[in-house]
Amino acid sequence: MKNKVKIIGLSMMVLMMLTLTQASAGNKVLGYQEQNKVVTLTYDTITIKVNAGGMVPKFQYTEENSGFDFNIMMRSITEYLDFNEDGAFQYNETGIWMDDPSPPEPAHSNVLALSSIRWTFGGFDIDYVEGTEEVSAVHFNFTSEMVMDPFYSDFEMEIVAHMYLVDTTTLGYTVIGKSELKFDIVMRNWNWQRDDTNLALRFDIAPIKNTYQLSDTNDVACDLGANSSGFENKVENTESIKQQYKIAGEGVEGWFAYANQAQYKEASTYEYGSVNASHSALGDGTLQTYLSFEHFEDEVVYDPSLGVGEDVLKTGSLELIFIGSGALMILGLVLLRRRN
Repeated sequence: MKNKVKIIGLSMMVLMMLTLTQASAGNKVLGYQEQNKVVTLTYDTITIKVNAGGMVPKFQYTEENSGFDFNIMMRSITEYLDFNEDGAFQYNETGIWMDDPSPPEPAHSNVLALSSIRWTFGGFDIDYVEGTEEVSAVHFNFTSEMVMDPFYSDFEMEIVAHMYLVDTTTLGYTVIGKSELKFDIVMRNWNWQRDDTNLALRFDIAPIKNTYQLSDTNDVACDLGANSSGFENKVENTESIKQQYKIAGEGVEGWFAYANQAQYKEASTYEYGSVNASHSALGDGTLQTYLSFEHFEDEVVYDPSLGVGEDVLKTGSLELIFIGSGALMILGLVLLRRRN
């Protein structure tokens, strides 16, 4: 009788261990906070910081277990004349009046440094799992409050960010739940100098370690050691809407993703148009990436993102298997001793 009681007691301990481990594995929450125009998002071993209070808007992605870390910085907007008609930005296309012997006066810079924009944090918008207080998604935005360059004083820009706990597909663009941050870029009232030019938005992809490997959406390796600035290489889009620069290091693969299309607004109507990427290296491990937009009248809305593979978050289920197996082994030994 005592052995039966002992077995029942150990069985209850096993169930308690399994229950507690399940609660621990399922008790991860999506955390969020803002301080001095820096938003910090956390989930499990992932931390994402969005900083709009520094010189330029900056996204920092960190995975704690591996130490994997990379930065994405938004540097500038350039109006350019697509001389070779490839739909992508090259530095020699910056001189937009090269084809005109009598350019209009006065001359204005066709490059807007994003360090000249002052940003306002718009607060958090939180989604909850239906019928609970569990956070299922976090949304927030930074809006341009003032542009220091007088020529572009009417220009408006928004960074609208979203992080979800489940995979979410919007307009053909799938965002991986728990490990990917999607952010919409909205630009309006650009002061065009010509009516036949395009706009290029520069992002700098900066892996923290020089040992990281960076490749484009076609898995072509990017040479980060040589300075190729001024000789931008166009990236051919794949058939997928979502294109990705892949960053591999510390046994983890991350990415900076961008769509090959954008929504262009004209007369209250949105239509899809193309987006192309080109890049060059600075020679210090940083890749200058230019996303090129068609000439638009009113507004353009665009969807990039950054993330890592969700497999870095599977430690909870592995812990459950390990502890559960150990407990079952204990129960088996007790049963064996009883038989003997």
